[in-house]
Amino acid sequence: MSDNTANQRPAPSEPTTIAEVLRGGQPMGDLRRFVIEDLTPEEEDEFFRILEEA
Repeated sequence: MSDNTANQRPAPSEPTTIAEVLRGGQPMGDLRRFVIEDLTPEEEDEFFRILEEA
């Protein structure tokens, strides 16, 4: 039995291009709650290390 998944087209309701995905996007709103202020260089290094490992 062969796998024909590569030949299947997405349903018409699904976006197929980046432009279509972006067109359907919604603004995230106020992002101030995610602002991190006054990090020391060591804290900043630790923050980005954690993100890289996630």
